[in-house]
Amino acid sequence: MPAKYRPRLASGIVLTTGTKRFVLVFPLDEFEHLSERVNSLSLVGPEAAMLRRQLFSNGFDTELDKQGRVVLPEPLREYAGISQEVVIAGVGNHIELWSPEEWQREREEIARAALENPWAKLGI
Repeated sequence: MPAKYRPRLASGIVLTTGTKRFVLVFPLDEFEHLSERVNSLSLVGPEAAMLRRQLFSNGFDTELDKQGRVVLPEPLREYAGISQEVVIAGVGNHIELWSPEEWQREREEIARAALENPWAKLGI
């Protein structure tokens, strides 16, 4: 992990699948906060059930080693298509890990969406 992220991740991290082919990396306290929010959702709603399964059944608790590295479990590497290289994207309260190929596709999608002025759609 880049040095600027390490202090925030020092108390532990949770790795899980993203909504596309990437890996989510949460500081432990952020994941606990998210867990509380997800667990407060209806038990019978299909979207809430899917979100619970995605976050929790694919999650791995871990820590950075002394050099600030993290071992990415094989199921998450396979899910995201990560082999040798990884793109690390800081996204607010979490980090996303992408294969370079998937990240390039995502950047192209972001560029297309930017033409539609997402800031205005969100009222910003």
